[in-house]
Amino acid sequence: MALKSYRDALAIAERLAASDHSNMKWQSDLALSYEKVGNVLVAQGKLDEALKSYRDDLAIAERLVGTDSSNTQWQGKLFLAYMKVGDVLVRRGKLDEALKLYRNSLAIAEPLAAAEGSNTQWQRDLSMSYERIGDVLEAQGKA
Repeated sequence: MALKSYRDALAIAERLAASDHSNMKWQSDLALSYEKVGNVLVAQGKLDEALKSYRDDLAIAERLVGTDSSNTQWQGKLFLAYMKVGDVLVRRGKLDEALKLYRNSLAIAEPLAAAEGSNTQWQRDLSMSYERIGDVLEAQGKA
């Protein structure tokens, strides 16, 4: 039932975003809808479908950051999108692709964490990037 609700919300978000490509709030809402659909699909074990949904989310997050690279909220969204796609790729055994995405997430997390050491979310994001990179390297026998 959650998937149906999220897909209904996604359909509305797609229409709104398509009606005004310059409305960054609607674009951001669309990305969030893709993420939520992907989350449910992962929980259901539908990794191929989840990967597509997460990749759609990632593409929008990259565009958002491309329009305003100083927007830390969008950088955080892009960070999370890299992580989610990377996590599915790991589960599918595509470690090289996942490692690249985790390194992309690290490239976002490092400057944010360095800029504001008291921001616990950015510190956590940085830690998650290092951990995921370490997990993949270990799985590749590069411990």
